[in-house]
Amino acid sequence: MRIAVLLLSISLGLPSAAFSAPEPEATFFYLAASDLDPIASLPPSPGPTSPERLRDFAELHRLQLIRSKADCDRADYEEKVSIKRWFGDNYGPLSDAEASRAKWFFLRITIDSHHFIGQAKEHARRPRPFAVDPTLKPCIDRPGSYAYPSGHAALAWLTARVLSEALPHRRAELAARGLAIGRDRALGGVHHPSDIAAGQILGDQLFEALMKKPRFRADLQALKNSYNPTLRWLNAPLE
Repeated sequence: MRIAVLLLSISLGLPSAAFSAPEPEATFFYLAASDLDPIASLPPSPGPTSPERLRDFAELHRLQLIRSKADCDRADYEEKVSIKRWFGDNYGPLSDAEASRAKWFFLRITIDSHHFIGQAKEHARRPRPFAVDPTLKPCIDRPGSYAYPSGHAALAWLTARVLSEALPHRRAELAARGLAIGRDRALGGVHHPSDIAAGQILGDQLFEALMKKPRFRADLQALKNSYNPTLRWLNAPLE
């Protein structure tokens, strides 16, 4: 695991010193593959004749009719997985400087989330909505992966929950932003609404699994300290 983290840090141009040691039993950074079974815990992807599928496509057509260029610009900006793009100055409730305090923590939970999101997508193998209905025209880049659940929705909601623990007085605005990132994936035309809902369920499950890990809780406390000027010096390992 340590080698994998070092290789990832090199590929992203990040200093390896930014990473603390992972949990001893972790397959990824904090979590082990056995800590969560998204195939068993998530609701099944809507079937081809299910009422939920019909509602999905009705809502996607409605969104396609009402979305504005500004909506599409925002959804396009959110396509890149980035703590500053998601929660920083342009559209988020935090300043870029505040968001940047969580960048290493964000990378760690992204590493941990990736396996479980991919596992769930591979199991469901749900096509993207535009691949099923050619009258749906996404206004953002068309991903090549499966649709269910939405990885953006899962990670955005997980991040909102983590930031809400670090900044509890801003919980409402952080939650609103985390949900909005997921909704914008449907607005952009690349996810069904039920993909978004499943992603947010997975985000909750990831958060609960992470909270059971002592190293995660210690790093979360360090992140919380970093937002308090009187305690910021305690956060040196995360800087």
